[in-house]
Amino acid sequence: MKNENIEHRVRSFQSRISITTCVFIGILIGGAFFFFRRIMDPIRQLKSAADRIAKGDLGARVFLKNGDEIKALADSFNYMSDEINRHMAGLTKQ
Repeated sequence: MKNENIEHRVRSFQSRISITTCVFIGILIGGAFFFFRRIMDPIRQLKSAADRIAKGDLGARVFLKNGDEIKALADSFNYMSDEINRHMAGLTKQ
């Protein structure tokens, strides 16, 4: 009787650990997906704007709402595009 009770408790504990592990892994996968999208979407926007500038659309800009390093990169990208426009305008006046 005593051994059966111990075995039941061990199986119950193992089941709880397995369920907790599955839930934790699900949360990790969901968090990784959210983090990946949060990083990749702005990078895709920057790449798209760079491609447009390379094709001659010097007015291409990137507007991001988040205030992190990627937004700082987008701001620098927009500044670079403005400077290219300014230099091109100066060249066409000469």
